[in-house]
Amino acid sequence: MHIEDDLLPFEPEVDLGHHEIEFDQHTDAMLLEWIQIVTSGWPEAAHDLGATLADNPGRISRAFRSLLAGYSARPEELLKITMATPHDGHHGLVSSDKIPFLSFCAHHFLPFFGWVDIVYEPGDYIIGIGKMPRLVSCRAKRFQLQEMLVKQIAEDMMHHARAKGVYVRSAAHHMCVCYRGPDFASVKNVTTYTLGTLGQPEREPEIQSAMQAAAGD
Repeated sequence: MHIEDDLLPFEPEVDLGHHEIEFDQHTDAMLLEWIQIVTSGWPEAAHDLGATLADNPGRISRAFRSLLAGYSARPEELLKITMATPHDGHHGLVSSDKIPFLSFCAHHFLPFFGWVDIVYEPGDYIIGIGKMPRLVSCRAKRFQLQEMLVKQIAEDMMHHARAKGVYVRSAAHHMCVCYRGPDFASVKNVTTYTLGTLGQPEREPEIQSAMQAAAGD
């Protein structure tokens, strides 16, 4: 499988950390009540789900708590400064390639998943390279739209990492497109967003070169 086609977020999990909440039979009952509404006329649906929860109450709620844990992190705290740039500045770009993510569509409450590329030109500071995957996880593990995901990441890099410029690209499969509505399982959606110095058209070859180098092309 070619790397650009490998959209499944199977990389090691980024631990955002969040306050644990107790989920039990009471929360399962509320969940099953919602399922009964959604599957009205199909009583076996809630029965089948309820049967799997009996041996581990709260399992589904805990899973969704983890999948939406981006709300427990703040981008400005994740993008802490690692070092100041040299006195003569940083001459070049920094990129992080194929950062995997999984998010939930704010329109349909269905998952979409893929990867994000970030290319930025440092300003006064350079952030740790591990901060960019954490930022993607923070922004993705929320109710999201792919267009807003790249925009928010770019704005975070400009405001909190104090970048001179940033380019963000995302490619993803959406379950609301692949298995609902249009029902086109092979569709891949791509979104981009640029700010600052990297928004200038003449910087495009430099951006592409940085991404190709990161991908080993």
